[in-house]
Amino acid sequence: MSRHQCTHDCSEHAFESSPSDSLYNCIDLDKVFVLNEGEESAGSKVIKPWDKRYDDTDILKSDVDDQLIIHIPFTGSVCLKSILVRVFSDGSAPQSVSLFPNRTDLDFESVDERKPTETFQLPVEGAGSDVLEFPVKTRLYQNMANLNLFFRRDDGDDEPVEIAFIGLRGTFIPFKGNPIITLYEAAPRPTSHKLHGVNLENRFNALS
Repeated sequence: MSRHQCTHDCSEHAFESSPSDSLYNCIDLDKVFVLNEGEESAGSKVIKPWDKRYDDTDILKSDVDDQLIIHIPFTGSVCLKSILVRVFSDGSAPQSVSLFPNRTDLDFESVDERKPTETFQLPVEGAGSDVLEFPVKTRLYQNMANLNLFFRRDDGDDEPVEIAFIGLRGTFIPFKGNPIITLYEAAPRPTSHKLHGVNLENRFNALS
């Protein structure tokens, strides 16, 4: 598989996304962990290759309320292009996902105290069970050793949330020594892009 290696600011490029950009093989699945998962190791099982995106054998469901924190470590340095999520339109879906790159200290107390790099709204109504792709501001996600996803609903109902598929797209350089970790903070800037390979209407932007 041919990959563009992210040795400079990837935001110089127009957004393009395809299954060949999948970071699935760059994720250290054995070290993925989830806070508030209802079933042990369910978090790593919903991080699936593209051809398994509609396989609902494994579903991630929260335990005691409507929040999940998913810590995803990589086996190299990642430059992120987008995240992909598939949820259900039956009331079990989270309403938003916040991204925190290069953090190992997040829990449900500290996540409310830290500003996410970007937050995306999941437009569940009318989305069916299609894959949703969220293009990110790539310059904020370079040299990543890990990525944390904070899903929540916040509608006053503490019923568990469910996620069927999580995918990441970007570029990857294997670690040759100790990883270089850089922390970023910035206000999101909305953009609009076309997505090839999934429902063309399901492209979404960061919240202001």
